[in-house]
Amino acid sequence: MLEALGRIGTFKGCDKRQLGLVADAVQGRSTVKSGDVLCSEGETADGWWVVLSGSGQVDSAGHTVGTVSANQAVGELAIFDDQPRSATVTAVDDLDVLEFSGGNLVEAIRSEPQLGINLLSTAAERLRATNRLVS
Repeated sequence: MLEALGRIGTFKGCDKRQLGLVADAVQGRSTVKSGDVLCSEGETADGWWVVLSGSGQVDSAGHTVGTVSANQAVGELAIFDDQPRSATVTAVDDLDVLEFSGGNLVEAIRSEPQLGINLLSTAAERLRATNRLVS
């Protein structure tokens, strides 16, 4: 599990202790079949995912704004501000994902602030990429 988490862009550079905190937040693993929805824009967020394999299309307000693929986190933003999800993610290929509890992630960040910085950095990259698409 730690090796798999260490390949995730958000957690690259984390030491074993930090990865262990992330691993403790894992609630399960599942497959989202091609064409099925991982999460929907507007729904209440109570967790997030890390894509182990496959790809998904990200749509917001009826427009495609990006994709997700292996070694990327998805859905984590909504757990920080208690707002509804900002996008819908639909599996293009079967998605193999790790499921995380939002509350457990917040606790891990309180214990190890570097994890929060890593997540914010990843979120900033995605926001910039989205801004380029809509500009």
